[in-house]
Amino acid sequence: MITEFALDLRLARRKSGLSQKEVAYLLSIDQSTYSDFERGEKVPSLKQICQLSLIYGRSFHSYFERINQRGETPTGQTPRDASKDKKPTVADIQSRHNHQPNEGPAQAAK
Repeated sequence: MITEFALDLRLARRKSGLSQKEVAYLLSIDQSTYSDFERGEKVPSLKQICQLSLIYGRSFHSYFERINQRGETPTGQTPRDASKDKKPTVADIQSRHNHQPNEGPAQAAK
């Protein structure tokens, strides 16, 4: 299944003048794996997306956004419920701290 991401990847490679084999070498993968990326059969890892953005001179965001629009993770798996794994942000911690009663050393000693 050809996706917009796969088409963008193919176009970027062709504009760069590189072959699939050369890009695969730069990514330390087989040419067939890179070909799967361009055909939309596989999704590159986060590391590979970063490397592709450097190779083609495009932002990481431009590639990653295209993958996220399809609802895929860079590993090719469907995203799971992120709220279960969500780590608290600084704002979350500050919010919790502001809603808890102030328990200073004098109150803690009681």
